[in-house]
Amino acid sequence: MVKSARGLIILGLLYISLFNFDGANATVSKIPHTVSVLKLTRLVFPDITEDGTTKKSVPVRNLHENGSGELSGDMVATVASSMYVRNGTKRDLVMQIDVTHKDDSSGSWGGETLIALFRLAPKARLLDVANVRWDRESGLWDKPAILHGPSSDSLLVYYSHLNAGEEYFALELIEIVHDKLQRSEVNLPSIYNARISSAEIEELPSIEIPKQSGSGTIFRVAVKGKLIDESGGVKKSEFKTFQSKLIFSQGHWRCPSCNAMRKSIASMESRFGFSNE
Repeated sequence: MVKSARGLIILGLLYISLFNFDGANATVSKIPHTVSVLKLTRLVFPDITEDGTTKKSVPVRNLHENGSGELSGDMVATVASSMYVRNGTKRDLVMQIDVTHKDDSSGSWGGETLIALFRLAPKARLLDVANVRWDRESGLWDKPAILHGPSSDSLLVYYSHLNAGEEYFALELIEIVHDKLQRSEVNLPSIYNARISSAEIEELPSIEIPKQSGSGTIFRVAVKGKLIDESGGVKKSEFKTFQSKLIFSQGHWRCPSCNAMRKSIASMESRFGFSNE
């Protein structure tokens, strides 16, 4: 479950019940634990105040540029969401921290979206923190935010921007491997929505998680295309749903049919005069 904290002062309490995991047999012993959001956030920004202002972070990895460095300047860090994840035999906490800058050090995308991985017991500590901002809007998706693997969970992160009536949207899978956040090799088809005077294209992604474990996860994109005449009426329409199965194999997620799915979607876009490039 995602606990929203947007717009709240960072000082608050997370009342957390942790569980030890024994393989696939979930709960063994329950460990009560209470930790403040401010205390956790100070593991990322040691000087942060109760109103979220800060001037320096610990080293932060950039998952897209394969580098790391401290964030600095006049910044405001806001906890956007938090959720539990299964990490091997542990139950850890993931937190999304949105960072804005008061000066000109905000970079290409106007700030950072940090994903921080914490272990809360026996003592709260930061396992990893990474910047996943790769577009104007980025963050943990919530439809769902987590894919459950046999031993560890993975996170779904979205990227999005608008450009002259076109909307670009993409999803990326972030795996938790040896207490670190790692980009998955799965390359999901991106989503494109656009409208011009003579045509429009609408694409809607969804993920179906089967009730039975081991059945694979289904990634779907529903695509609707229309050709519009001079009077605004629809002279041609087409609706199709494309899907691919995500499977967990050899410790990682795979999508063997994603490339074929991407080509099929691009072909339909082309029929209505669009190109998602």
